[in-house]
Amino acid sequence: MHGVADSSTRNAIATPTSLRIAFIVPEDRRTGTYFRFHNLAIALRRLGHEVHVYSQTNENHLRTTHAERDGVPYHFCPTVGGNRLVISPVNPGNIARRLVAGVAPADVYHLFQPYPSGALPWLGLLARRDGVFAYDWDDYWMNDEFGLKHPKGLNRRVTALWVRFLETYLPGRCDLLTTLSHNIAALAHRLLCVRSEIVYNGVWREPPLDRLEARDRLGLVRDATYAGMMGWSGEADWAMDGLDACLDRFPKLRLAWCGKDCSELVRRYPRAVGRVDVLGYLNEERLAAFKASMDLGLIPMADTAFNQYRLPFKLTDFLSAGSRVLASDVGETAIVGRDLPGVLLCRPDRAGWIDAFGATIGDLSHEKTAPRIDRERLLESFEWTRIAVRLANAYASVRTRLASAA
Repeated sequence: MHGVADSSTRNAIATPTSLRIAFIVPEDRRTGTYFRFHNLAIALRRLGHEVHVYSQTNENHLRTTHAERDGVPYHFCPTVGGNRLVISPVNPGNIARRLVAGVAPADVYHLFQPYPSGALPWLGLLARRDGVFAYDWDDYWMNDEFGLKHPKGLNRRVTALWVRFLETYLPGRCDLLTTLSHNIAALAHRLLCVRSEIVYNGVWREPPLDRLEARDRLGLVRDATYAGMMGWSGEADWAMDGLDACLDRFPKLRLAWCGKDCSELVRRYPRAVGRVDVLGYLNEERLAAFKASMDLGLIPMADTAFNQYRLPFKLTDFLSAGSRVLASDVGETAIVGRDLPGVLLCRPDRAGWIDAFGATIGDLSHEKTAPRIDRERLLESFEWTRIAVRLANAYASVRTRLASAA
């Protein structure tokens, strides 16, 4: 389900004419960045702009294929063999196909992620200087969490070479850099970026589901106190540590987990196995039920380079569904979390997490007062359409500046 834009928000845009916008992305992989550009594309189209997404399929076809997702046109360049040796976005054959396939003329060419399958076609278009060239830098990739800082094996080494070069080179080449982190914006300016814009990931204006009804949909225990984990991170084991430490104190406490299979991790905690609901990958409808089912969403993060530069999608996702959030006090999560009711921040280390988890579950179990979730305040800053308005205005501002300088 995707919410609708209210008329006051839709009319707030300062650009009276429709922009032709090309989103250039490395591959069709439905992880965090996919949901970022996909929802931005939906929101921009609802504002009257023409948005097309240029991507690469995981299937080998003779020619480019086309699809429509939530009203957004997608153009998929086929893939070639060799993706087992090097990942698809750095595969030389895939890069060559992307260069040949081309991109239709647009007013804005917005590149997502520093991978050559998207970046090299974008740089080829840049040589013509026909339009606004934007680059979205949503994660700091050169870190040990992705194995790129000290790569091992051919796959990692090739990927690291490309990403290290492009993360350094692209900020100084674009007319507009978009990011969801003040730390990345500061780093980009040190790399000669001329303009950056903070563009957070958003939420749609949809009423939250009833908690008990949502639990019934997923087969969860109705009267439990649920903490929820979505996806996977380097500190996923902290969630299990917190649960394990609280088993005896809170007999109704359970942990629900969706996304990547966590069964191997859960088995390391034999006392807690029976108190974990592993739900696997969920479709959109069941994921909405998952978020609404939780008493507390969990975002455990150590104070690492990767976490200092990121803002997890799940922070606003949990809040929008009516679930409070326990998150580590680090990076952009700390900046945003301090300003949003419903977020509880704790020290970004294992001991601080376990202590805060126990204290928070204690408050929930004894129905003590906890920060109220202010849904309207959340939407005021994080509703997708409002974010798209700010992005479209940034495009228009840069376009005007470039026209004046011509």
